[in-house]
Amino acid sequence: GKENLSGNIVVIGGGMVGMETAEYLAERGCKVTVLEMLPEFCADLGSTRKISVTENIYKAGINPVTNVMVTEVKEGSVIGKKDGKETTYPCDYAVVAIGTRSKNGENLKTACRKNNIPYFVIGDAAKGRRAINATREAFDLALSIDDETVQAEAKKEKKTVFLTGGTGTMGVETIKQLLSRSGRFNVRVLARRSQKNKEVLKEFMSYPNFEVIWGDMKDYDTIYRCVTGADYVLHIGAMVSPAADKDPEGTLRTNIGSTLNIIKAIKAQPNPDAIKLAYVGTVAETGSRTAPIHWGRCGDPVKPSIHDYYGLSKVVSEREVFESGLKYWVSIRQTGMHPIKEGAENEPIIFHQPPNDVMEWSTAIESGIAMANLCEDWVDESFWRKAYNLSSGAKWRYANWEFTNINLAPLGLKYEDVYDPREMAIFNFHGQWFTDSKLLDDYLHFRCVDHDAYIAGMNEEVEAYMANPMIAAMMPNAEQMRAKNAQIGHKEGGFHWMFENNKEDYIKAFFGSRERQAQIKSFEEGYKLYRPSEKETYLDHGYDESKPTSELDINDMEGAAKFRGGECLSESMKKGDLFTPLKWRCAFGHEFKATPNLILNGGHWCPECNRYEWNYGEIAKVNPFFAQVWTPINGNTCDYKIKKKVSEFDILKEIKDNL
Repeated sequence: GKENLSGNIVVIGGGMVGMETAEYLAERGCKVTVLEMLPEFCADLGSTRKISVTENIYKAGINPVTNVMVTEVKEGSVIGKKDGKETTYPCDYAVVAIGTRSKNGENLKTACRKNNIPYFVIGDAAKGRRAINATREAFDLALSIDDETVQAEAKKEKKTVFLTGGTGTMGVETIKQLLSRSGRFNVRVLARRSQKNKEVLKEFMSYPNFEVIWGDMKDYDTIYRCVTGADYVLHIGAMVSPAADKDPEGTLRTNIGSTLNIIKAIKAQPNPDAIKLAYVGTVAETGSRTAPIHWGRCGDPVKPSIHDYYGLSKVVSEREVFESGLKYWVSIRQTGMHPIKEGAENEPIIFHQPPNDVMEWSTAIESGIAMANLCEDWVDESFWRKAYNLSSGAKWRYANWEFTNINLAPLGLKYEDVYDPREMAIFNFHGQWFTDSKLLDDYLHFRCVDHDAYIAGMNEEVEAYMANPMIAAMMPNAEQMRAKNAQIGHKEGGFHWMFENNKEDYIKAFFGSRERQAQIKSFEEGYKLYRPSEKETYLDHGYDESKPTSELDINDMEGAAKFRGGECLSESMKKGDLFTPLKWRCAFGHEFKATPNLILNGGHWCPECNRYEWNYGEIAKVNPFFAQVWTPINGNTCDYKIKKKVSEFDILKEIKDNL
């Protein structure tokens, strides 16, 4: 190389490049240590080549160290963290060998585009990888290069899609969908640097059009780097429950901060009006919707459940997206997604779900298809600047106990065998059946999974495992599951924890009172599981929804404000303009600005009314619009106030002040 190295060498990076560099240096008499973050070195090599390289490494006396994250390079040493402890690796030289980079081919590409010549980038010209990748790409291209459609696509610029949350269930499915589409998208993912995330993304690393930027989405500079050059931004990432329940402030800072960073980064681009933002919200924004108000739609009152800081963070973030002034944005409110996040069954959140409450579920694969489809050219212009509920359709409408039974059936169990209704919340979770979820499918055409076949396949898979006597012997029976639930119930947020520690704010939130909880019957005493009414019902949104949007005027705004117990202070508006902010006043005298779109289509209202506490009963008494989602469940006298651990709007202000 350009430098004549000698003595002790630390090579940072134990992939193909790092190990070949280490071999080269060892052959020249250097004492080499290789630091690799993953649990194995040569992870990007094929099995045969890996055997050969491994033999050479040990013969050459190279010391490979895995599971170490380099944090600093100093004069005479490299500092890294291994097993949670800081470790110093002395050296005369440090060599950074964490990958390869292709030459910039923009000039050649520009010339080809100018002369209408199909342009293909394969092998290491696209991304430094193994020879087998280049050979495969050349073979595939040779089979299709004469196809006129392929040539036409090659003449087009690839779209760049940047997404957060790429290591979560929805994010992984979105990546799979985008990468499967004939190389038409460059996919850029932001992920926290961790061994777990590297393992999740490992399967995509060989794709030439896939890029990972390691960093934190709370960091604006990192977000700006990710957004630069992107055509679409899919903001899927978030801290979610049950992890969010354990760190309310961290959840608010992460979820709100990342959204503000993305909005600012888009506006800082030279072409902000060309960038399309898809923000993933949640059904948790509308909170508890038990029967008889279990049918819902976008525009219904926003009301995250008490103690749900994840829900609070998504409400505030969605509000910022609505009011961002961006030309292209959309809020996709995700519902319960199957498969369920692993580990949730071991958390107190299981006690927060009323047995007869409902959820209209989505499959992970269809969620991924929806996100990928919104990046296609054929999406209609009218799709943007709205909120939508995402689900997999009518067949996925279940009561909680019904869906639990689907998961328990292959084990020969049912809900009554495992759960005690006296320990399950009466309300204050989230979930509803949607009257409007078909709207999203009408635009994005993502529903393609046969419900019955999906459930049958899931059951067959479990039954196949259970056919193995050794596996069957390890599966818990009903008694063991009940015992485990009792243990979980003593964790913070669980049923036993609430009552044994006199956590009245939690008892009120989930049961209304100790007296109401005491009235819940056991199954033996006659507690009934039921499926709520299939008849669709609609809440009143406080204005004439039969009027075309283009005809809505200041009179409609005044009527909507009055139905919310307040006033529209603006004297006029351009007819049909839902995107210019107006002035409003709520029933408590708070004045604020908001677009009609946020109020009518988003279901948001005053940001000050419950800034420091959950006072939903108090709001319901003066706001008929909001009362529709409180009084039918909680009654007219349930007007307690519960102080928040931290205010989402204070966090919002602090982040904005520092951004």
